[in-house]
Amino acid sequence: MTADFVEVTPNILMVPCDFVSVVIAKGEKLAVMDSATATTMPQAILPALAHLGCGLADIDYVINTHGHWDHVQGNPALVAASGAKVWIPAAEMEKLSAVADHFLADGEIIDLGAGLTFQVISTPGHAIGSASFYEPNEQILFSSDSFQGYNKGIPLMFYSPSQYLQSIHRIQELPVETMILGHRFAWSGQPQFVLRGQAHIQQYLRDCEHAATKVAAA
Repeated sequence: MTADFVEVTPNILMVPCDFVSVVIAKGEKLAVMDSATATTMPQAILPALAHLGCGLADIDYVINTHGHWDHVQGNPALVAASGAKVWIPAAEMEKLSAVADHFLADGEIIDLGAGLTFQVISTPGHAIGSASFYEPNEQILFSSDSFQGYNKGIPLMFYSPSQYLQSIHRIQELPVETMILGHRFAWSGQPQFVLRGQAHIQQYLRDCEHAATKVAAA
């Protein structure tokens, strides 16, 4: 992808920041989900914010899916520019508690106002506290690194292969029309940040399941 951002819906944008994705969601409140690396923030998200009629100072929340460096290094720059509150999955407390203002529980609803909500879904396995964020109206899932395809190039990394498989099975039962990944993970289709259509998404999850099963059996 060479665009500055991908419009998933008019108020949900995916920003490719080098090799990692960031999601910007705007209701009455503005949230940046994951923050990529220190070298990409905040410049990488400026075009997307402008598209939404916003600037850095308008960011209300920085919400992380997990605590790995390539998804949180941009937090300080965004907080410094906006005064945003940092929300993290509760199970990632050990990594990020020093910078967190709120700990997200499984099933919690992130309400950005104007009818835009995301359900927090605990999807551990890649990290101890990996979470995915699900928007039910358009059936959009921001899974970040929770599900990693085969993979090639970026090594598969698991905190727990067994929990990873359980998380796959949980999401396989969820109606998902659009899935936003944390990286362009390799699978049997075209590597890309945004997958569309249940058939593609279910195939991607089967590829993840196949890879994780081989790792668990090794």
